[in-house]
Amino acid sequence: MAAVFHHGTRVGEVLSSAYGHRVEAAIALAMLDDATPAGATVEVEVYGRRLTATVQPGTCLWDADNARIRA
Repeated sequence: MAAVFHHGTRVGEVLSSAYGHRVEAAIALAMLDDATPAGATVEVEVYGRRLTATVQPGTCLWDADNARIRA
């Protein structure tokens, strides 16, 4: 599992990840401390490198109204 850091402090771990074709980005499911707010920029340690990520709110990331397809 990959560690998640916020302001240099370990705040959680990634449980699963994959590429989201509908959102055209990597998506990770992580268990985070309650103090980590939605919208926060965190770092995920992957094979010794820290990559930046954004904590998303508890809503769907995909385009439920298909607005992108109609564009």
